[in-house]
Amino acid sequence: MILYAAIRINNCIIYGKQHSDLIRRAVKDFGFDTPIPTRSGGFLTNKYRFVFREEAKQIAVRAGQVPESRLESNRVFISEEIWHDNDNWYYDKENGYSLKEPK
Repeated sequence: MILYAAIRINNCIIYGKQHSDLIRRAVKDFGFDTPIPTRSGGFLTNKYRFVFREEAKQIAVRAGQVPESRLESNRVFISEEIWHDNDNWYYDKENGYSLKEPK
């Protein structure tokens, strides 16, 4: 399962809700120079393993976080696909992307 969006720069992993926030934090809080390399973007799994976007997309589909039809798309996988406009998942700062409780 995918828990967090993440960026990896020089063996430093910064994680949170979405990549744009992480890039700002990398510069402001950690002193990294801009531009942050595009290849640094990825996700953390529930085992806290950093994976790049393509593998993350496959993991998210297997975990039911995004629809299987997403595998057919060539678009870049972004964190908003898990928590934004998704009836089953939301973002929790402590626990990452979490399954909503049934009503």
